[in-house]
Amino acid sequence: MPKPGEIVFIGRRGKMLQLPARFDEMEWKEHGKSVFASVSDHCEFSERVAAESFRTAAAATEINDRLKENITWQLKKRVEEIGEWKNELQRKYDQCSDEADQLSIFVRRCENLLHSFPPHLQTNMEIIRQRFIK
Repeated sequence: MPKPGEIVFIGRRGKMLQLPARFDEMEWKEHGKSVFASVSDHCEFSERVAAESFRTAAAATEINDRLKENITWQLKKRVEEIGEWKNELQRKYDQCSDEADQLSIFVRRCENLLHSFPPHLQTNMEIIRQRFIK
């Protein structure tokens, strides 16, 4: 086994090998503790990120629900207003229809009255002529 810093020949070329230094037990424990601390910090960070994402999702859901309720309320209010407008227009239409019916009845009566005038007019004209002739 070559020692660190020895020149080893591989083929025709010589190469200096750098073998890994050996760690004693204390260095291994320190290294393990630092790796554990790093992994522990990373785990805590991941948990904080997950908690923040759940909190953000809950807040977004709450805002979405409030907006949905508000829009639903506004739409219901608008539908009620449109229903009231429809009822008002129906009342006005009915009033206009009734008035148009009454006006058509009045026009028919006037026409009948005008048609009944010529005989009476002739009679009256005859009476007036007779008076002037006498």
